Amino acid sequence: GVVTILQPKDNDILTGSVKVVALGPVNTRNMTFWLKNLTSGRLVPVYNDTLVEDGWNFTLDTTLREDGLWELSVNATDDVGRYIDTAAALNLRIDNVAPTAALQQPANGVIVRGAVIINVTASSDAKQVVFEYSNDSGTGWQPLGVDFSPSGGWTLAWYTPAVNDAATYRVRANVSDYAG
Repeated sequence: GVVTILQPKDNDILTGSVKVVALGPVNTRNMTFWLKNLTSGRLVPVYNDTLVEDGWNFTLDTTLREDGLWELSVNATDDVGRYIDTAAALNLRIDNVAPTAALQQPANGVIVRGAVIINVTASSDAKQVVFEYSNDSGTGWQPLGVDFSPSGGWTLAWYTPAVNDAATYRVRANVSDYAG
């Protein structure tokens, strides 16, 4: 018989509590679920399901695992403990930790004019940085642009003559990762 993991699917991004559902042949009496960290190779048992009546499922708490790439596998056995089959969901990305960013330039309080380079350092899990400015002390924010690649640092050139003069502008960077 064939065992299948219905959810999550290969390449899914997992955060928080995630429903795991598997399907097995009618003679299945036990399904043991495992997570393998694809960075360290560490294999962790996560659930042993012996309740045929409610289907083969459980809720995986991803906050108990470190962020990164994982593989979920399940082994099925029959009523006398004979191995039936194994299934896997590959390249699952657990992502529970929000990325961080710090504005490097322009420095706080500096007067800028012309083309200004905005530079941000971000955590290694950053996938994009959205740059914005405010001329009303942060009540409203206007988009400046997006940097989708960390090569050369997270930067954006801001052409300041395109905005009205104001006593003070604020600049911020919003960073997002795999989970958004």
